[in-house]
Amino acid sequence: MRPHSPKATARCGVAGVFPTVGEARFTLSFGGESLNFTVTTSGDTATAEGEVWSPFPGQRELNCTVTMGPMSRSARQSVLIYSFPQPVLEIDQPQALVNRNVSVTCSALRTLASGPQPRLQLTLTTHKGDNGRQFTCEGNLTLGSRSLIKNMSAQLIVLYQPTLDESGCPSHQTWLEGTLQQLACEADGNPMPEVSCSKDSQVYGTSGVQNITRGHAGIYLCSAANAHGMAGRNVTIHVESSNTEVYSMTGTESKTELVGTENRTPRLGPFWGAVSQTPMSALSQLQTNHPLQPLLSAQLLSRARRSPDLFVLPHL
Repeated sequence: MRPHSPKATARCGVAGVFPTVGEARFTLSFGGESLNFTVTTSGDTATAEGEVWSPFPGQRELNCTVTMGPMSRSARQSVLIYSFPQPVLEIDQPQALVNRNVSVTCSALRTLASGPQPRLQLTLTTHKGDNGRQFTCEGNLTLGSRSLIKNMSAQLIVLYQPTLDESGCPSHQTWLEGTLQQLACEADGNPMPEVSCSKDSQVYGTSGVQNITRGHAGIYLCSAANAHGMAGRNVTIHVESSNTEVYSMTGTESKTELVGTENRTPRLGPFWGAVSQTPMSALSQLQTNHPLQPLLSAQLLSRARRSPDLFVLPHL
């Protein structure tokens, strides 16, 4: 009998019945129990047909007896019943931490009442790349020319602490003043980490957009956390103005650079000087009197530190 086929058809026939084929009497039994059946005739041949079934795998005996008057004939046939249930796939730690040993077991229940129980086992050390990995256990039963296949699948979940790297959270980002921007910082981790960035004690989310001003320039401390750990990373934001100025706040120093568009403009090196009185008027006078004054606005490099009386002027 086929696996998972609860009933099968059994036939018992006798030929050459004389004088009356309809007088043949049949008895059918399977596993010691009588079967219900029907009898059909064709010429001098009579055939009894019934259904056999068994709730358990193993070997059963099918008996057929035909009686005609004082004469009787009997036949026996051994029937092997198979059971072919779904295979069993087990992962001893379906959700495992990274760098842990995990066992995957594939087993099939017995197809007969006795005999071996096929079993396969795989042991692996989990890595981040194993997260979401699918395993399939497949069972194959061949009966004569017929092959039956059943399978079962399971997924492995790997848990690991967050990481912040250059690909997901670039350390230098440039924004244009007056535009809407979103702080680009994504973390890798499972479960998905929560990411937040802060500057000057103000927290900035990574999911919303904001209208960019010069005050957004500076260093942001970004952090990612989940149940298995946390990670941190510094992100420097540069803000460009519409007139090509670049603002980058790093520590206690500020830098403002005006980039010129004249290809042949000579590069003027800076020098440090202390100006005690009206520094801005002196600078204005310097620019007005110098023959290169039209080019100075495109090449002026100024740096300012905390001291209010220190300025940088170009070499003349």
